Amino acid sequence: MRFCVDRHYIWCSKKVSDEKLYKWQMKNPDKENPYEFVSHYTIDGVRVRMDRLLRSKEFSKKQEEWAFINSHAENSRQFYAINKVRGFKPPTGFSSWDEFEKAPHTFDRKTGKRIEL
Repeated sequence: MRFCVDRHYIWCSKKVSDEKLYKWQMKNPDKENPYEFVSHYTIDGVRVRMDRLLRSKEFSKKQEEWAFINSHAENSRQFYAINKVRGFKPPTGFSSWDEFEKAPHTFDRKTGKRIEL
């Protein structure tokens, strides 16, 4: 098992590539992907551990900042992988989507847009 499609809540077999997952999903957009393992139920022990009401304000603020950056990073990696599978060219100045993904960058806090460093 491994995390797949750059999501920390979706798993798949180590034998299945993200490219295979994306290709299947693009052909079957309204169906649940049979190669993914997604939980349809909340596990109570996890719910108690993750309950935000039990956290300090300082922890909650740091968690919010981390969640913002992590969410944009996950969405970006997924966007790059899908564009690669579809055969789209990488942005100007980059020879591949992998190079673009690994280039130093951050995200604007207000707009969420990528900022090259």
